[in-house]
Amino acid sequence: MKWRRPTGEGEPAGPVMPVVALGAAVAALAVPAVGVGAAAGLQDDRLSAAAQSGATADQIDALLDEVRQARPRFVRVNVFWGTIAPTKPANARNIRDAANDWEQYDRIFTGLRQRGIVPMAVIWDYPEWTSGKRAPTVRGRPATFNPNIPRKVGDYANFVYAFAKRYSGTTPNPDAPPSRLGRVNLIEAANEPNIRTFFRKGNSSNSNAYIAMHKAGYTQAHRANKGVVFILAGFGPNSSGNDGNISARARLARMAANGSLKLDAWAGHRYPPNGPRSPNPKGIFPRWQDNNRELGGLREFLNRRQGARNRANRTKPVFITEAGWTTAKSDFRSSHVTATQQATFIRQMFGLGLVKKPPFAGTVQFNYYDDADWPGGLRTAAGRNKPSFSAFTANSRKGLTSFTRKWIR
Repeated sequence: MKWRRPTGEGEPAGPVMPVVALGAAVAALAVPAVGVGAAAGLQDDRLSAAAQSGATADQIDALLDEVRQARPRFVRVNVFWGTIAPTKPANARNIRDAANDWEQYDRIFTGLRQRGIVPMAVIWDYPEWTSGKRAPTVRGRPATFNPNIPRKVGDYANFVYAFAKRYSGTTPNPDAPPSRLGRVNLIEAANEPNIRTFFRKGNSSNSNAYIAMHKAGYTQAHRANKGVVFILAGFGPNSSGNDGNISARARLARMAANGSLKLDAWAGHRYPPNGPRSPNPKGIFPRWQDNNRELGGLREFLNRRQGARNRANRTKPVFITEAGWTTAKSDFRSSHVTATQQATFIRQMFGLGLVKKPPFAGTVQFNYYDDADWPGGLRTAAGRNKPSFSAFTANSRKGLTSFTRKWIR
């Protein structure tokens, strides 16, 4: 099945490459018609860093061209709210309010669509004006994001509305009229809201605060974009729940027990110290072997909300929105594997039977490039391919199940 861009979406006003070259580029993305599994996704934090730094169009295009080399089906992008709206807008729901700077994200999302890649957005980094608190230090260094959540849920809801509306596939591209900005249907509500480094009320994470924000965001996202898939945020792999965090087990139980929560998809993160087929140390959660437990939590939640006999309970998709293995020790992770092991584990990850069939829809390799904090990329910081690059690309454009194609669009 060849990728097709919806009419007018992300298309430049004039040709950007010869017709022959364009045809070859599209043909290169062709995949077998027979579905074989869930979609391979990728995260490249250099994209959100480019948005923060005010990168030029040429710089963003260069990054996107590098991303395309890995041939991912979809790309997860950090949407830093604090970068877009550092000051309070006069009308937060107005996608053209002068206080909001969308320029870099317009280029990122439109550029992904132009390259045949589906964008997934994860919204976090809360502006100081919403909480009155500045970004803290992390490991003794100033954080590049603000985890202090808004005092008013309505501020978050208004931003979600504006974001979903701007990237609904109907907004004219201000840089290339009459084309439209790239469409973003996949929106993850927050980043690891059980970890206070990323989601903080006071000095700790807070499940009730996240639930309130998710509910408000879900409603507003659907008002702005009827095709949106609003994803319950993936929890960080924390087993103990100490130091102001909420353990992954407790967070899963709390979400599953909430009968009033609405969601379109469920997300999880996977960072076990060993491979997908290997036994892991006792007490580590979640592991790849816990996929069934995660599905159990999702089904419990859906059964509470909709009734156990509702067949729709089995059709909500699950995304693993972060997964990977680091190949060196860092301040954020002491365990690591060899570069060869990383490649082997990525191959095994995409080969897991449970991951290749519904309700699993996609798995995101985190990250694309190594950095000092997280040396878990497919490429070194200098840009050299690690063995894991070929392991990923061997799976990234295989055919998809019809279930997966319904959601990766």
